[in-house]
Amino acid sequence: MDISIMGTAAIAFYRTAIGNERSQPLAVTGFGRQRISSDISGRTLENYALVWIERGQGWLETAASGRHVIAAPAVFFLFPGDEHAYGPDRDTQWDERWVLFEGTLANWLEQHGLIERTEPHIPSADDPELAHLFGMVHTHLLKDEPSSGAMAAAALHLLILRAVNARKSPVAESERSADRALRALRTRVNEDVPLDMLANEFDVATVTLRRRCHEIHGVSPKALHIRLRLDRAKYLLAMTDESIQAVAAGVGFSDHFYFSRLFAKREGCSPSEFRRRNQRV
Repeated sequence: MDISIMGTAAIAFYRTAIGNERSQPLAVTGFGRQRISSDISGRTLENYALVWIERGQGWLETAASGRHVIAAPAVFFLFPGDEHAYGPDRDTQWDERWVLFEGTLANWLEQHGLIERTEPHIPSADDPELAHLFGMVHTHLLKDEPSSGAMAAAALHLLILRAVNARKSPVAESERSADRALRALRTRVNEDVPLDMLANEFDVATVTLRRRCHEIHGVSPKALHIRLRLDRAKYLLAMTDESIQAVAAGVGFSDHFYFSRLFAKREGCSPSEFRRRNQRV
């Protein structure tokens, strides 16, 4: 691979996890910044990688996803065990930054669909915060301090999420209606909201509302609304002197005994015990 200068000297830094670092949920194992004019082909990594193309255009091909056209600014992910090739178009160069990472959190991100082998390419990744976060990963990774690995991993976590959020996909009108309905639940924590009533109000099918809620939150609309109501109840318990009965009524439960049983089941303690531990007034 041909590597040249891009503003400052090209960088490549590798760090093998040792000792306590091996138990970290997310660990940075390499970082680089360079200008390249030839491709990588037939390579398989043992860990994950995030590559950000800042300037130029070219291509990416992976065993799991096929071939993609890459045009800066763009991000793509590489996955353990997934053979891949990529590089700038013939007789051109591109500027790239990359970071290698591993850990149980990386596995979790893939398992829950935040990063996907079949859709590794995120076009239009023009978020200016990406450069800042890459810089933070680099800065912390070079420090020889007890917390440097954890700090680099924290910056990487933010970097991954910012990159993923750059993905812009079209949303159907029915899904937009479902999203509005789910947002409305956050303003109605003082009442019980039947699913069919919510669906009718926002002109969306109940099946679409359920599916969209699972896609975004991983739970049903009812479970989401109960969580929101209990979160509000916890605020009232911690920040006011209202009785348990008044708190229950304030989050839409007419039966405060049922509220107390549900609270204990979900939170692992009674409302009174939660107040004793957390009250701030």
